[in-house]
Amino acid sequence: MKYKLTLTVFMLMALMAFTPVFAKEPSSKIDFNAHKDFSSVLTLANQEHKIVFFDGYTKWCAPCRKMDVTTYLDDGVVDFLNENFISYHMDMDHKNAKLLAERYNILTYPALIFMDHKGNVILKHHGYMPPQKFLAFAQHALNANGQREAIPPQPDIDQLYAHYFKSPTGKNYKKIKMKLAEAMHLNDVEAIEKIHAIAKTQDASGRIEHKLQMDTAILNQNWGRYERLALAYFQTYQNVSAMDYKKSSYVFYGHVSTPSSLIKAVKWMSNIPQKGLSKGDLKLVENLKIKSARLHTAN
Repeated sequence: MKYKLTLTVFMLMALMAFTPVFAKEPSSKIDFNAHKDFSSVLTLANQEHKIVFFDGYTKWCAPCRKMDVTTYLDDGVVDFLNENFISYHMDMDHKNAKLLAERYNILTYPALIFMDHKGNVILKHHGYMPPQKFLAFAQHALNANGQREAIPPQPDIDQLYAHYFKSPTGKNYKKIKMKLAEAMHLNDVEAIEKIHAIAKTQDASGRIEHKLQMDTAILNQNWGRYERLALAYFQTYQNVSAMDYKKSSYVFYGHVSTPSSLIKAVKWMSNIPQKGLSKGDLKLVENLKIKSARLHTAN
């Protein structure tokens, strides 16, 4: 009996000695003040004498999702934001976001804005930022102490188109789209017409003009028009990028209620190689199927 007891104790000690020590989970996440509205966030910033970090995102924005799974999970970013800023993020497709989009001239996503407690912009950036670059950007905002950063001169639309036709990448198209969004925000009819006119003149296929019309529908939150344009776009053009498939599929899931159109989005996602799909993308495919089935049953 004594031998068995000694052997049991020895085995337990051995197990304890060789039990692996697992890395602890992140101790904290960014406090985005999810239960507060924008005015309450400004009030809190005033009370705590801090700068506001505003993150304007959409569910269909791939760079926004990349920020969520990289930059916003970085321990250095989490600690720096929680210690020095009042952070707030908003889905810019939400009905309450329209006034903020107009106020801050938010043209594309994510919109990363540092502002004082009165809502005055200190620094602003559109697009993805990796952790180290974002930390430098946030530190710059902290050091600016309410000063405004000079806005560098921007290329005109002719230069942007020339650059695009020389190198037709998504990044260069995005610059044209931002010019269109800015012209729409300023209600500059002449500039809007010029942007479309160059597209029609320079691109005989009509692809660029079609994409501009789709993005115009998004900016106007005209989801019915976007649905029609997107269905026609993917039926008309070949060699569509994975980013275009994903963007339209996320928009369809959020704003389209036609079962057959949702199934089309599922097919678009199937055109993307498996290695190009994230866990979120795979979840989107399942949600599109579920939403389509639910709407079909309801009808």
